[in-house]
Formats: sequence, structure tokens, C-alpha cells
Amino acid sequence: MEAEREAGQDKAVCFFENLPNNVLDGAAETNVKGIGFKQPLFEFSGACAGCGETPYVKLATQICGENMVIANATGCSSIYGGTFPTIPYTKDDRGRGPTWGNSLFEDNAEYGFGMRLAVDSNRKLLKVKIDSVMKAGISADLKAALDKCITLWDKKDAEAIAAQTAVGLLLPAAVDAASGEVKEDLRKILELKDYFIDKSVWILGGDGWAYDIGYGGVDHVVAAGKTLTFLLWIQKFIQIQADRHQKLLQSEQLLNLLMQV
Repeated sequence: MEAEREAGQDKAVCFFENLPNNVLDGAAETNVKGIGFKQPLFEFSGACAGCGETPYVKLATQICGENMVIANATGCSSIYGGTFPTIPYTKDDRGRGPTWGNSLFEDNAEYGFGMRLAVDSNRKLLKVKIDSVMKAGISADLKAALDKCITLWDKKDAEAIAAQTAVGLLLPAAVDAASGEVKEDLRKILELKDYFIDKSVWILGGDGWAYDIGYGGVDHVVAAGKTLTFLLWIQKFIQIQADRHQKLLQSEQLLNLLMQV
């Protein structure tokens, strides 16, 4: 390590880490080439070498970015995804990144469903408070910023992020200047300022959870019709290889035992 540092690798690392992120140069985010230029918010996991799961998690963070909210069933993905005190999920230059939580093995679908209901409830309350302060009267700048956020309510692109950021910058001064019920409403809007953009709720886990012990929860949550994304890993091939390896070990043990007789 010291030899590499003396050879100037520290400078090379600093140069690399200071390169700008998300430079697509005209490539569309909707194809493989374009999304590959987006900053991944999942990196340096403790997964097994050659793991086939982690590339999909990385890609999901490139697609959803800071709006990704993850309910993770206990299993491989919770081990490499939550290797405390460090985790592979990271943040962008503004300090924002995916939200991750680990559930018990059997109830992950319900866990993620609760996240979806909470996000929907917070967004509904936010809209109520916006309507209230609009009717009561606020500054022209804040009104224009809120109007833009309402116009972009169902968007998650760069314009929507910029609109949400603009409102967040105006709210503290607005709260200080207000009084009475308007002040309380503005405080609540400030509290919920990250919900102008909808969250992308993902439910992650393996087939042991989704097809076996937790299948009933998966079935009910899918039937509820809420906007959720399931990412399931089928471990059949891995299990087949493990079974073959175990049988091979048993054969070797039997052979060794016979040779000792």
C-alpha cells in the first residue's frame, strides 16, 4: 500500500473521487448505456465473490436514487446490505441516498406495505397543509414555489427535485415570519418537505421468504393494488450446487471411513 502511495496513487484516487457524477453527455437514462453513467448508491458490499444479486441492487439505486425506500427480508441481501457498522448503501454529494430497513424473515411484504402506506399518508397530509396555507396567504415567492411542486407532484425527475429543494430553502424564513395556525401548518410542511416527490418503495428478498414462509403476505400485499416494486432472488440454482457439494462431502467422508476399516 505504501509503495502505491509513494507512486502517486493517492493523487489518482483524489482525482477520481472528485470527478462529477451523473454526466450522461446526451445518453438517455432509459437505456442501459445511459443509466450506467448514473451514480450508484450501492457499493463495496460484503457479498460473496461473483454474487449475482448485487448488480441488480446497484442498478435499482441508479434508477431510483434518493427516492428509493427499501424493505429487506432477512437473508443474503440483508447480510451484505446491512453489515453494520458499515453498509454498502451510500449517499450523493447532497448527502441524500436510499432508505433501508431489515424486516423479520416472514413479514417483509407487510413491512414494505407499511412503508408505502406511511408515504401515502404523509403526502396526503402535506397536500392538505399546502392547500391550507395557500388559502390563508403566504409570500409570493413561496406560493410560486409550492405551485410548481404541485404541478410536478407525480414527477421524480431533476426538475421536480429542484422544485422540492427550492421550497425547502424558503420554508424556514416563512415559518419564522408566520403566526398562529399558518405557522403550525408551515412547520408541518417543513417537516414533510422531502415528500413533495413520491418515494419508490422496494421489497427485497429471496425465494425462501417470498415463495415459502412469507408467501401469504406477498399475495395479500400484491392484491392490495398499491404502488410497490418486488425484487426477488430465486436461489434454486445455488441450492442445487450446495446439495451437490454436500453429497460430494458425504461421499468423501464415507470413502475415508471405508479406507480406515
